[in-house]
Amino acid sequence: MPKVFHGEVLADKTAEIVAAAMPTLKVVSVGSLADLPAPEQITAWLPAVIVEPVRADATEDGEPLGVTAMYTYRLVFIRQFAAGENPRRQLLLEVQAIAEALQNTAEFRTLVLDNGYVRGHLVTGVAFDTDVDSVLGMLEIDASAAEITLTVEVHTRRG
Repeated sequence: MPKVFHGEVLADKTAEIVAAAMPTLKVVSVGSLADLPAPEQITAWLPAVIVEPVRADATEDGEPLGVTAMYTYRLVFIRQFAAGENPRRQLLLEVQAIAEALQNTAEFRTLVLDNGYVRGHLVTGVAFDTDVDSVLGMLEIDASAAEITLTVEVHTRRG
């Protein structure tokens, strides 16, 4: 039976692109925020990016047995900041670098998928006032967080 969904391959490729763009990251992981260590240990992980699969929506695309799948990923970037540093400015610069690397890569289009191909990808949003940022503040962790939303469109065929 042909493979129709490719979420794990796309998530792994996303993590690979981020790691190459930001070699100073200590952790680039596919998973969820639940995978983070306990608050007293989190700074040993920072800076970090968590690539979190959010959803995959599929529709028929008009070709016989053709399917278009739209994958959405939330990338959470967390970085520690030092006393006297302007954390928002540094966060802005680093998140912008990650978003630019994702937006400008050709690696998604050249990715070989079983029974499909990537039609395109788009960074659809960047957020700085996030729930993660609020939680870090409540836990009194000297870190800031931002989120990048990435969508990847794949064409595939049903069996």
